[in-house]
Amino acid sequence: MEESYVEALKLVSSRYDSSYEYFNILVLALSTLLYKYRDKKDLVESIFKDVDIYIEKDSILNVLKKNNIEIVEFGDSIDDMGVSHNGYDFIFENNKVIISRGKPFIICNSSCNNTELLNTFIHEFNHLIKFSNETSKLDKPEYTIRNGIGYFRCIYNPKTDILYEYDYYHVLDEVINVIETTEMMENIGLLPIDNLDIDKSLLSEDMSYELCVYLIRPLWDNPKFRSLIEDNIIDGSIDTIIRSFNDTLGDNSFERLADYLDDLQDLEDANNTKKKYYRLINNIKKMVKEYNRKTINIYKK
Repeated sequence: MEESYVEALKLVSSRYDSSYEYFNILVLALSTLLYKYRDKKDLVESIFKDVDIYIEKDSILNVLKKNNIEIVEFGDSIDDMGVSHNGYDFIFENNKVIISRGKPFIICNSSCNNTELLNTFIHEFNHLIKFSNETSKLDKPEYTIRNGIGYFRCIYNPKTDILYEYDYYHVLDEVINVIETTEMMENIGLLPIDNLDIDKSLLSEDMSYELCVYLIRPLWDNPKFRSLIEDNIIDGSIDTIIRSFNDTLGDNSFERLADYLDDLQDLEDANNTKKKYYRLINNIKKMVKEYNRKTINIYKK
């Protein structure tokens, strides 16, 4: 970890002076990212050198507007503390929808404590690592942008001039990213951070998607599932992940698990805990338990 810290210090210094307000935050973030992806260090470094970084005490939506950034999939409902984008987007020209390529960016609202800001930046940068390969493809009439495990898909009907937008596997991708971020935050506790206004007691806390994370963590603790994700997500081999999972639990099981998580998170966000809410929880628990039973049987009640 100390070696990664030295590498991160050099990397951040190549872009920012040490007097930059968020210099130490970036060094800590890159330290744990370089440590986790030490076999893909060149990828982490290239993303950092290329990405536009906006860390401001302002809302995400305001930062987007101030910098004239328009992203179709974001819409006008950005209210999170952080967001990242790999630079691919849909644009409309001559009654056609095409994929455009701009610069990737990370935006963090720094109206929070340093520990939360650190968590947010790591979370968003980790998304970009998994955006980095085989990100966009054209599959007429569908235009697709990969977001880690997830896909953002745009279908345009020129006859009706209607644009249909779909998000696939979004919550599952976020849950995995939250778990990985928490692990990387815990590693930061190994570094000398006593003078950096970082609360060590909060390093292992990420309350995003809390219930879904709780339900999926036993699956993540299964080495087979974890390696399946980590061995394939960066190079974009999502079909391999889906096929292997389905081979274990049956046809369409991966899609079913992802749908359960999407529906459960929607109910969580709406504070709706009626019968469907508990049915979804039970369905997810059953799938996780069965997958672990059929692989290495590590599931614990």
